Amino acid sequence: MKKILILVLVMAISGCASVIGGRNQHILLVPDNDEEVTAMVTTRDWSQELTLPATIYTRKTKKDIVVRIDENACHEKSYQTIASSLNPLILGNVIIGGVIGLIVDFSTGAAWKFSKTETVHVKNKETCKVK
Repeated sequence: MKKILILVLVMAISGCASVIGGRNQHILLVPDNDEEVTAMVTTRDWSQELTLPATIYTRKTKKDIVVRIDENACHEKSYQTIASSLNPLILGNVIIGGVIGLIVDFSTGAAWKFSKTETVHVKNKETCKVK
């Protein structure tokens, strides 16, 4: 009886995607023009100016990541959103029948994921002289 109680307790406090995939992830942001580009990257929890290409570490969430490139001598102002998608690991909860696991995965954000690599579209100005 104790073993069954422990098994139920473990299932109740953990979600499949939370346990296997974690709640955070790395994302490589790569500009499509093969140049270094300064961009403001905003996630659910933080906002920071970065030089792309760069790898960010962020919490998984349903909320989009926004990449903003401000107008400068070589680039037009542009915005790009990076959307998350449902993490297929949540299916483990459906197979096992863990409704509590689904609740944990959605409440922690682990039910979502971003691509490991995202291409950031940069609008180059034609008047720019690249060195």
